[in-house]
This record gives sequence, C-alpha cells and structure tokens, in this order.
Amino acid sequence: MNWKRCLAGVGALLFASSAEAQTNFTPVFQFAVFYNSLLEFTLCPPFTFNGPTHANANIYTGSLDPLTFNGLVTTTGTISSPAWDSEQPSDYTAAVNYNAGYSTNCQALTLSIGTTNYASILSQSTNSSSLYYNAANLVLLVSNSTISLTLQSSSADPQPTNITACYYPTNSSPTNYVQVATNFPFLTITNTFTDQRENNDLVKVTDINVGVLSEWLTTNKAATAKFPTTAGVYAISNVPNVLYVADNRTYSPGQLTAVRLKNGATIPYNPVIITGSPNPSGFTVATPNPLYVWGNYNCPNPAYAGTTNTTTVFPASLVSDALTILSPNWVDSQSSIPLGSFGKNAATSDTVNAAILTGSVPSTGPAMTQYSGGIMNLPRLLENWGNGGAVTLTLNTSLVNLFASSRATNQWQTPGVYYYAPTRQFSFCQNFLNSFQLPPGTPLLGPTCPVITVPPQSQTVSAGQTAMFNVGATGYPPLSYQWQFNGTNIPNATNITWTNSTLTITMTITNASASNAGLYSVVVTDGFGNQTSFNAALTVNIPPAISLEPQNLAVLAGQNAAFTVSATGTEPLFYQWQFYRQFNGINLAGETNATLQLSNATADQVGWYVVTVTNMAGMVTSTPARLMVYTTAAAVLNVPSSSTGGQFQFSITGVPGFNYAIEASTNMVDWMPLATNMSPFTFVDGDATNFPARYYRSVYLP
Repeated sequence: MNWKRCLAGVGALLFASSAEAQTNFTPVFQFAVFYNSLLEFTLCPPFTFNGPTHANANIYTGSLDPLTFNGLVTTTGTISSPAWDSEQPSDYTAAVNYNAGYSTNCQALTLSIGTTNYASILSQSTNSSSLYYNAANLVLLVSNSTISLTLQSSSADPQPTNITACYYPTNSSPTNYVQVATNFPFLTITNTFTDQRENNDLVKVTDINVGVLSEWLTTNKAATAKFPTTAGVYAISNVPNVLYVADNRTYSPGQLTAVRLKNGATIPYNPVIITGSPNPSGFTVATPNPLYVWGNYNCPNPAYAGTTNTTTVFPASLVSDALTILSPNWVDSQSSIPLGSFGKNAATSDTVNAAILTGSVPSTGPAMTQYSGGIMNLPRLLENWGNGGAVTLTLNTSLVNLFASSRATNQWQTPGVYYYAPTRQFSFCQNFLNSFQLPPGTPLLGPTCPVITVPPQSQTVSAGQTAMFNVGATGYPPLSYQWQFNGTNIPNATNITWTNSTLTITMTITNASASNAGLYSVVVTDGFGNQTSFNAALTVNIPPAISLEPQNLAVLAGQNAAFTVSATGTEPLFYQWQFYRQFNGINLAGETNATLQLSNATADQVGWYVVTVTNMAGMVTSTPARLMVYTTAAAVLNVPSSSTGGQFQFSITGVPGFNYAIEASTNMVDWMPLATNMSPFTFVDGDATNFPARYYRSVYLP
C-alpha cells in the first residue's frame, strides 16, 4: 500500500504537505466549526470553542447559556439572535463572548472541486470532485449480490496493481443475507435496528468491527499473512488509512441502508514518518451512507475517556451523509422501544476522538416544527443519555457541515421524542492545528485570495487639495494592506490587522503637489494569499505661476515692441494680454501667446500691458509692464554737479533701456569715447580737472 496516496489526493485537493497548507490552502479540520450553510447556536448548551469558526451564511447565536469563542468567528453574512424555535430574542439572555473577535460580510471559503455540490465529495465516482472515493486506498462495496474489498496499490507493493477480493453471500436474495465472517472477519451485513429519528425506519447496516479490521490489516501487512484473492494471496506493504465504504443494497420504503463502526477504541494506523516528522498516519472512514458510530472511538487509553486529553489518539475523521452517535450501552433489539419506556436501556458516557464532516437537515423557518436542532445536534442521538445530566458525550473533534443530508433526511424533533440530551462536551481537537496530525484525506479550502470589491478610482485634484482613494475588500480576516505608488511600497501605508465587518481601505494625500501625481494601487493580504488592485491615476493640477514677469519697454516710434512672460503649471496654459491706458483694461484680440508682439509702435500704444495665465487649476495675472514710445533717441545731459570726493559728474537721460556713449572733446572737433551705458545713468569724469576746458556729448548706440 502507498500511504502517500491518500495524502496527495486528487488534483492536490486533499492535504498534501504542511507548506502547501500554510501558503495556499487551509485544511477544513483546522476550524473548530465550519458550516457551508446557516450556522445555528440557538438553544445551545454552554459551549467554549477553542478554534476558529466560519459560516458561508448567517450565524444565529441565540442561547439561554453562555457561548465563548476563543477563536476568530467569521461569516459571509451577519451574526444575530432572531426569534427561533418559538423562542423570542428576549429569551436569549446569556452572554456571547468573542475573545478573538468576529467579522461579518467576509469572503466565502470554498472547496476547489469545480462544483457547488459538495455532497459529491462522497460520491462513488471517478470524477475529480469525488475526493474520498478517488483518494481511498481501501474500498469496501456492498451490493445485493456482492461484497468487494479493493486495495489501491502502488509501485512499492509486491504487485503494483489494484486487486479486489469478492465474496458472495450464500443466498443472493436482498432480504436474506448471511455473515461472511469466514472471509472478512471484521464485516457483518445481516444486522438491523430501528432509527426513531428517521420515522422508525429499519436500518440494514454494514457493520464494521474496527478493532478486528485493524488487526486483520496489520496481520495481512506481515510477510507471513497475505490478502486473499481468487487468484491466490497478496502481501500489502502498509496499512491503508482511508477506507471508503458504500452499502449499495436496495431497500424498500421504511428501510434504510447504512454503515456502522463498532469496537473502534483502537483504529488502524501506520507508525510512519511523514516529511521528517514522526507521526502516525491515522485512519479516515468515508461513506455516502448514514454512518453510526457505536461506543468509544479512537480512544486507545481508557484513562483519557471523557477528557480532552488526546495525546495518545491517532489522526482520524468520520465523513458521511449523516452521523449518529450510539453509546456503548446501545442494544439493537431495544432500538424500537419508545423513549422512557420500561426495558429501554439508558446510554452510558461515550468518547469520540475524530473530526466530523457530515450532512444535516437544515432548518426551514423559525417555528418549532421548522427548527432542526442546531450545531449541538449535528452529531445525531437516539438514546436516553440521562436527560442532560448523568451521562456525558465527549467529542474531541472539528465539526464540519458542507451539505444537506440526502439519505437520512428526517428533521430533528424536540428532545423527548427519541433521545434525552447528554451533557455535551464538544471540544476542538488541538492536534488538528499541527499539519502533520490532520486526518488522512482532509479536504482543503482554497486556494482563495481576498476579493477587491471596490477598486480605487482615478481622480484629479488641484495642488493643495486633499486626494482620497477608497478601496473595498473582503477576505478571511485578519487582513492587511500595503499601498503602492508607481509600483513601490509607500512607507507606513499599511494596516496590521482587521476584524471589522467590511474592509474599507483609505489612502489620504493632504496638500497634494506635483510630486504626488502618479499611479496608486493597494495589495490586500489575508491568510490565503494576496490581491493587488488595479492602478488608479492621481492627477494633480498645478495652478499657473509666473516665473518671469513681462518687463517695461521703451521704443522709438515705428519700432517693434515685444512683451514676454514665462509661466509654470499644469498644461495646457492659456494666455490673454490686456492693455491699460488709464484704469480700464481691454483684452487684445488674438494676443493669446506667451509673447506679445507690437509692430510699428505709435504713441497710441503707450500704456500698461498685463497678461493673465489660466489652466484648469486656476489663474494668475502678471505685474503690469509699461510701454513708452519716443519720437527721438536723443538723450539729455542734465546739469553737472560734483560727486562725492569733488569729482565732476552729470546724469544722462535718454530712451530708457537704450545704450548711449559719452564722448569728450577739448576743441569740439575731435571726440573721444569715455563710457557706454544704458539710459538713464550718471557719468563721473575723474579726469575733468586735467583739462582747462572739456566738452561732452551723448551718442545713441542702436
């Protein structure tokens, strides 16, 4: 046998390795409670849940006794305590304690099996969604005429082929089966009993003595004993760890076929080493039939019965259409006796150490006849368990409900009809938090990633304004996020944890500037992966600013004049020149460029010129620039004076901005240049005292 086969599963949908489980998938049995439908704690006894709880639907918490959740509680819907089972919200006075927080409106957690029909994981089919049938390395099928037991083999086995041992009852009539103990000593198919919950249906049961099966498999693993077939014998190398069993016998109305496990205190297991860690492989039983578990199961040390001590138990799971717990004191012959009647045995305390994945009969409404028992009745009961006091039912488990039962479909009835409630001690098995101690064939949820429900939207703001990006996301909390700018993480733009209902992520940019313009995105991360939003562009419109003002000009009549402005800001920039002679300005038609050109200047154009620069973010007006038009370029030499130090000086006033040369002569004939400057300016002649007489003139230098 190849024990790895049941770990790998089909399409990597079953538990393969701790690394895979931690990075891409979450084993369903790492939830204390997982429901794919409405999760009802209504009228629940005092419970403490020490692991995460999730529902792909609403959660109802109304109870008369306290509920304590030490693991995170999440739901795709809401959490409330409505009127239910004829109770009113005012009746639910007990506290609900969320010590690890809770979150509503979360993303659904799903099996990646290509269908929403989760009951198909138990179907007897080679379809990829039939997880347990395809992953099983031991398949037991019971029909009207044949009992077959198939070993799935591997190249490590002595004969690398699948083999089937078939035995036929001595009488093939579907109503008259005989025991085949001579061939399969662990198997009985002749027993029947009454299930009072299922309208007193007669249950024809495939009984599996787990203790004998364990011994039989272990014996046949040895070299001295062989697996018998019609062709001879066959040695197996390892004890199988996933048993798929289906009772496919036909039955009449008022009857039901089912599978029952008994004498299961010690289950089959292999003391193998998985990926370097010594852990037993454990044992999983999966059936599309209703499953009944009779007496203590996977409780090899009697001293730990009735406790949460699971140090000696093996990884185990029970997967079925419906699951019913029968106490060690169950007697088939008394199953039809009405509850409380003389001669009906009372139940005794029972311990089951196994993850439970099973179907339910959903509630259909708030009335008493519509309510179907809630989570405390997911494991079904049929006995007098001491009316809720004297007898204890201990489950060290993970409670998983993925689908509605298709075979055991009668609705739960008010206690007192077919069972009295035990003292329920349901505890999440902490072993399942260790990836190496998960039951063989554990289904995985995912891979899933957060879903960004509201992507960030591109926006435009003006400089100095506040920009804000809002993103909506759902996922399995806690979530974290990291904002990015142009693909690079923004320091401190993160969120460490999230436990509120709907995640709204906001990125706020105050006093926006040109440096903030670019592409923004957010990476949202949860325990299953991460999702990056689309890029949203932030455009920051910068109002215009004048970097170079137009300058005053002086020209000669008939010359050209040009005023120029330089401006910055978000393109496009729009210009409009204006002319002021006195107080009121007029727009100059067609003058909408950064440069104003005036040809053949005249005296009529003398005045002030202003330009306005606008863009989508605002407007700015330049300082006025004056135009002077002169008829001549001749300069005036003003009255001379003495400079500081007693030197001879005079000022020259010509056309402002024009260049003039100062020339000197002693005879009014020969002129020598002394200085060149721009009008107006003052000329100081330090040599004037060296001449008995000296004459000065200004010469315009075009």
